[in-house]
Amino acid sequence: MATYHTMAQDVKTDTIDLEPYRTVVFNTAQTKSAVKRQVYIQRLNKERGLYNDTISIELKDKNGQRQTYIMFNKGKRENPVNYTYLKRDKHTGFTTVGKEYNEDVRRIVDTLFNKDNTVASVSTKVVRKAHTTIHTVYTYTYNALKQPTSRKYYMSTNLEKKPRLLNHHNFIYEGKLLKRVEAILNPYLKNIFYETLYTYNPDTSLAKKERFEVRNGNRTLLEFNDYTYTNKLLTQELYGSYSRDKDVTKVEYEYNAHKQLSKLKTSKDTLYKNIQYTYVGNKLKNIHWETNARTGLSREHFAPIFTYSERRMPIIYDAEYYHDAEGNFLGVKHSLFGELRTHFEYLQDFFEPTK
Repeated sequence: MATYHTMAQDVKTDTIDLEPYRTVVFNTAQTKSAVKRQVYIQRLNKERGLYNDTISIELKDKNGQRQTYIMFNKGKRENPVNYTYLKRDKHTGFTTVGKEYNEDVRRIVDTLFNKDNTVASVSTKVVRKAHTTIHTVYTYTYNALKQPTSRKYYMSTNLEKKPRLLNHHNFIYEGKLLKRVEAILNPYLKNIFYETLYTYNPDTSLAKKERFEVRNGNRTLLEFNDYTYTNKLLTQELYGSYSRDKDVTKVEYEYNAHKQLSKLKTSKDTLYKNIQYTYVGNKLKNIHWETNARTGLSREHFAPIFTYSERRMPIIYDAEYYHDAEGNFLGVKHSLFGELRTHFEYLQDFFEPTK
């Protein structure tokens, strides 16, 4: 499905996101009524020989908070996961109780806020029936501009005396601009870390992003991104990964009169991918995708699983998104060479609108 979700622990510390295709929101609700019950249905999946089958049922309250989530496995209803929410001074969070992989699991998520409403920490504790507990914690610090300057990730189990620091990120700014990110992915190897450097144009648009490995004081360039703009819109990007190959990927972006991404062309050596986007108002209607790359160039648009083994070239794929009269996302159809391959749909019940 073409939806994106942000988890609480993914507090956005790197605020630079210059990939236009990632900014498209396919299923933003437009109705004034809150969703009460949402059923996610598989209408067709030719790749697996499957047709009508309920995937999940989700029940929410009028505030949009999930109350119950029920998964289905080959048409059989599994035990529901129930949510209980907490809200006390400077804390929010929820508890879920249900089965995961046929095991009773209790999951507790607690977010602690500072006085200025920035996130101080996000704690997740998972307690299994076998009395195994896994506890993860993200902690954050900020500067005077409320910009995150540090993020630390800890984990512990009920067999450990104290939590282990798994990784540590430092964020360095010049004014409002993020200039450097230091990633210490293994705190026990103090002579090895990774850093990302950001270079800006005079108008503060991002010109270059470079990622290095620093080992014993020696810096090795691993990845880079170069950006070009026209009328403040990103029109070309060059990026490469020296840790894998030396080929540079080129991406060209085109926009319609409403500044919506309309075409994307990407190429690397002899591989190419051309994508066209069409809209109805502010809603994405169709993605038309032609490529000779089965598994490469997947960053610009996800590669449907049924294209991995496709031998016909170029691969021609379409995704059609549809909505109701009020703009609520209802479903998507995937086609390969004009033949419908998969069809997923949402059935939604709404609360009565508040007068």
